[in-house]
Amino acid sequence: EEDSIVRKSAILVCRELRGSHTFDVIAGEIASVHQRFNIQAKVVSTTTDNARNFVKAFSVFSGDNDLLPIEPEEVSEPDDADPESDDDQNNDENDDVDIRDLHEGLLLLSDQVAEDVMLPKHRRCAAHTLNLVATTDLKKVPAWSHRKSFKNTLKKCTDLWRKQNMSSAISNKIKTELGSKLPYPSKVRWNSLYDSLKHMSNIFTGEDKEKVRKLHALMDNVTGLDPFTAQDIDIIVEYVTVMTPIAMALDILQSEEYAY
Repeated sequence: EEDSIVRKSAILVCRELRGSHTFDVIAGEIASVHQRFNIQAKVVSTTTDNARNFVKAFSVFSGDNDLLPIEPEEVSEPDDADPESDDDQNNDENDDVDIRDLHEGLLLLSDQVAEDVMLPKHRRCAAHTLNLVATTDLKKVPAWSHRKSFKNTLKKCTDLWRKQNMSSAISNKIKTELGSKLPYPSKVRWNSLYDSLKHMSNIFTGEDKEKVRKLHALMDNVTGLDPFTAQDIDIIVEYVTVMTPIAMALDILQSEEYAY
């Protein structure tokens, strides 16, 4: 709403997309929904995640040039160019080659599939982009001296979460000793890795040091895992500290009402 800046949402349709989710199929489905509700001229932009098929669908069918690669400027030949060069010798052979703009070529190809498809401007989901920064891009940080240590610590956490989820006896023991089960990451929930490690960090940094002793005793005696070392604890606490601003931003962006 314009006055309260509260976001409103509604579901128009929910369809099963069978077969390969190629860019042209996705574009056709989106366009068909617009046509069904006669909103082609009303939709000013569409927000999706960063999947390549979505990005390509809109770059081809929306005419949104911002999403297309920028073609390099033509470079003129220097005055003293060698007339006997291979490029000059092949010029005559290439006279009949029809060079087309990449976008134009994709449109011509796509016209064979869906002549009436025209999509609005594309927006990439900011929440999904931030989530990629905190997960996928994190693994690509150059010259990260603690990369191996972080992976080892995360593996130890993952092994503990897996033990809890695979055994009701271990799960109940953890709940009894620590007061609650350990939250664990899920690929379908953003911030889930952060939330899980934050719970671990709270155990290590909390005033109740007995919880740390109980956790390590559980790992050693019940799960058969090595307890967390001082380095493991430092890595978990530092990860939570660094990722807290991103996690908070994600929570705000994903808010149904007050995203703005």
